Amino acid sequence: MSKLVPIYKQQEKVNGKKEQDFYNYCPVHESEKVKFYCFNCNAVHCSLCGNSTHRDHLVRTIPDAIEQLSQNLPEIQEEKLNKLLESLKQETSETFEIAKESKILATTKLLEKKSLEENDLIIKLYQIICLKLD
Repeated sequence: MSKLVPIYKQQEKVNGKKEQDFYNYCPVHESEKVKFYCFNCNAVHCSLCGNSTHRDHLVRTIPDAIEQLSQNLPEIQEEKLNKLLESLKQETSETFEIAKESKILATTKLLEKKSLEENDLIIKLYQIICLKLD
C-alpha cells in the first residue's frame, strides 16, 4: 500500500525526475501518471496499463481504492488479531503440556531416587539384622 502514498522527499533525481514525482509515474510507461489501483496485483498503474495488463482485473481509481481499503482495515486487523490470539492459545496449551510432562518427569526421577535410597536402607538394615543374628 506504500505505492499509494507519494513520498515527498526532494533529494536525488531518478531518471531526470524528482523522487516525489518518480513515485507518481507508472513504472512501465514512465511518462504516464499513475491513476488506478489494481486489487488483483496490489499495484498502482496508469491508464495505458489498465487497457492492457490489468484489463480483466478489479481496478479502481486511487482515491476510491484508498477509501475501500480503509473501510476494510478494521476487519482485516480483527481477523489478524483473532489468528494471533488463536496461535497464542495453542502455544500456551503446548507450553503447559510440556511443563506438565517436565513436572511428571521430575517427580518420577525424585521417586526413583527415594526408592533407591529406601532400598539401600532396607539392605543395610537387613545386613545389620543378619550380623546380630550371627
